[in-house]
Formats: sequence, C-alpha cells, structure tokens
Amino acid sequence: MFKQKGFTLIELVIVIIILGILSAVALPKFINLSSDARIAVLDGLSASIRTAADHARLKASIVGAEKNPRSSSSNLPEVIINGQSMELKYGYPEAYAEGSDAGDILDLIEISEELEVCYSTGCVSGNSSRVKIGFDTTEDTGCYVRYSEPGGTGAVSTTEYGLIIVNEGC
Repeated sequence: MFKQKGFTLIELVIVIIILGILSAVALPKFINLSSDARIAVLDGLSASIRTAADHARLKASIVGAEKNPRSSSSNLPEVIINGQSMELKYGYPEAYAEGSDAGDILDLIEISEELEVCYSTGCVSGNSSRVKIGFDTTEDTGCYVRYSEPGGTGAVSTTEYGLIIVNEGC
C-alpha cells in the first residue's frame, strides 16, 4: 500500500508553541538593541570630545596658552586648529564660542544630524559654559553627553573640563 507523507496537526501545533516560547524569550533581547546602540553612540561621541579637547590642550601647550584663563584671537596667544581660531579656557575648548569667527568644542567634532545640541540647563541660551549633545537632552534623565568647559557647571575644576554621559533615557 501507499503511505501518505506529512505532518499531523498535533505536530504542527507543538512546533508553533515551541516557536512562540522561543520568541517570547528572545524578543526582549532584541528590543533592547536600540538602547544599546544609542549608548554606543554616546560612548563614541564622548571619546571624540575627549580626544578633541586633549588635542586642543596640546596645541595650546605648544604656544604657551595652557595656563591662560582665556585664549582667543583677542586674548593672545591665539590657538588655531584646522584653520580656525579657538576660544579656550586653560587650553581646553569653550562650550560656546562668543566670537563670531571663533571655534568651540563643536567645531572640533562631527555630529550626526540625528543628535540634538543644547546649551545650558533648559536649552534656552546659546551662551553657556556647557553643551549637551544626544538623542534626548532632558536634564539628568535624557540620553546625552555633556561637555563642561573649565570652571563651568559640571567641570572637574576651574582648570579642567568635565565630561559625563547620561543614559537614563536611552
């Protein structure tokens, strides 16, 4: 006699149940990938800012501006990076350059169009001693990197910059 080949309904139901259990276990791992990706972007951005600030400090040391409270085209010695006069405090880039042609920390790094840039606590002023860059710049609960120029809010000291990552809202 001829025997039919195939799966019974019970076998198919069991396979579907097993696939459902596996997906229920694995799905939370994949859902968290976007948060992990945002945190990785912040880590890369933080490293970029740290490298840029340290590079500016080295350039300032070469011209003798690393101990000056301010250095710019109007406060000599002037430090030029990538053809642009930088506004520095103790050799580190300012968060916001007040001079029209002056450079600040944002001029030393590349930022994706998807990221927000926010100066000051409430993002209301451009003239600030700190800048937040990230996906959500809500103070203390967002998803951003905050650079504080020396002596600014959140800085390590009056002569060192501050750099923190806030990833609560990632």
